[in-house]
Amino acid sequence: MDRTISFVDESALKPIKSKAELLKIMKQCEQEKELFLSNLDLSEMDDCSCINFDRYRLDNIVFSKFCPDNPQKRHLFNLSFIGAQLSRVCFAQANLQQCNFDTMDLNAYKFYYQKMYSKDMPEDKKDKRIAKLNSVDFFFSNLSYCRFRGNQACQVDFRYSHVCDCTMSEFDLTYGDFYLCYFKGSTNFIDSRFTYCSFTCSSFENDCIRMNNIIAGIAQEDSEIYHNKLIRDDQWLKYNPCHSFSSMNHESHNDEEKDVSNAKIAGEAMHVYKQLSGLYAGKGLNRDSNRAYRKSKLCEIKYCKLRMKLAWKERKIKTLCAYQWSFAKAWLTRLMGFGYQWRATVTWFVLIVIGYGLFGMFRKGTNDDYNIIFHSLYNSMGPHDCFTDMVPLPWASFESISGILLIGFLGFIIANNIRNDS
Repeated sequence: MDRTISFVDESALKPIKSKAELLKIMKQCEQEKELFLSNLDLSEMDDCSCINFDRYRLDNIVFSKFCPDNPQKRHLFNLSFIGAQLSRVCFAQANLQQCNFDTMDLNAYKFYYQKMYSKDMPEDKKDKRIAKLNSVDFFFSNLSYCRFRGNQACQVDFRYSHVCDCTMSEFDLTYGDFYLCYFKGSTNFIDSRFTYCSFTCSSFENDCIRMNNIIAGIAQEDSEIYHNKLIRDDQWLKYNPCHSFSSMNHESHNDEEKDVSNAKIAGEAMHVYKQLSGLYAGKGLNRDSNRAYRKSKLCEIKYCKLRMKLAWKERKIKTLCAYQWSFAKAWLTRLMGFGYQWRATVTWFVLIVIGYGLFGMFRKGTNDDYNIIFHSLYNSMGPHDCFTDMVPLPWASFESISGILLIGFLGFIIANNIRNDS
């Protein structure tokens, strides 16, 4: 069978065929007080359930391999990695049930021993260990009732996975790929931190990531990070379930290819935030919806700029005009506060009043500042005859039209913010 392992150095692996053999190795580690396992292939082990890896350091370990010609997924049950540090570990194409990757909570352990055994926690358990995942693969796996609370992770592959009824609160992940990941059941993300992660085509059944969980933005907002950490990393083999490579975002060999790739990445970021904005709106999370909409428009401005650059190089005038129009609309939305920031509308209204007031002062040639400013204010809320003596038509009419539109728009924003508590 053709099997592919990401992150792991397959040439250094030692196959372990039985659970008893693994437990014997672990017992020896505990006797030597060196909780460290490395270079083991556990994918053919007869029984991989109810094993305690708490506080262990695991490096270059395979629990399950991606096997595209096998429709079955390896079952991994009740594996405990509390306080464990995993590096270059593979759980691809597996059913992980009731597996625990939490950081060790000393207060919980202390309470557990006093409640269950009526004694103090043993000394060897008092060494707090922060759970870590570094270069770990959950590709094409199903995770149910698993825990990642307090785990500090870097470069983790959750592509094509189903995450059901899991605890991801306080999960701190940098460079994670959740492409086509399906979060279902009561999976929660309370106080989680996702830094430069990709959520393209991710689905959320109930609870979902919030804008406060997305630290420094998604990976697609920085094309260099997206390329070097999620797409082109030599140690991260990125197959899809059909056992073929994706054709998107090739390595760029020249400036033109780089511009095309950067435009695709910016467009992907724009669509991710648009989808999140709609998702938040549907769940009544209006503040998050507004913030995601703002991010989508900023990404759209970047995307249109890159597309205009490409269209100009290729002399595609019609395409260039289309992206110029989209760029102008996105910038107008930004200038108007994205439709929910009232300060932007008030700022424009004040600038119009002061600008027309200064214009009227220049035309009349007087220093009667306050009266002219007040006349301009009156004219901005409706035609004012005294002001037209200082500012000729149709300019005075333009102020009235602009002022009335801005006042109406401001009322719309305030009403929506009150109604949606946003």
